Amino acid sequence: MLPDYERKVHRILYNYISQRGRTPTIRELEIKTGQSTSRIKEALLLLESEEFILWEDKSTLENIILLKEWEDESNRPRTYTSPHGTIDYWTEY
Repeated sequence: MLPDYERKVHRILYNYISQRGRTPTIRELEIKTGQSTSRIKEALLLLESEEFILWEDKSTLENIILLKEWEDESNRPRTYTSPHGTIDYWTEY
């Protein structure tokens, strides 16, 4: 189980990559987490050692690859999809 801060950094990475199609800059991580560059790099190294991310070039965050989207797949939020699709809302009274 990840410590809170590392879990937060992991979620920020996941959200940036999925919503913006890129990894955040170190400055964006500083703003989002309120922590220093050295603390962010420590968290990224822990995420790499726990195999949550792949970070080959440590001089930049641009090449970070997420290996796991969630800490524990059993805790991943589930979405319900009707077997009929979403048309039920509009066609059934």
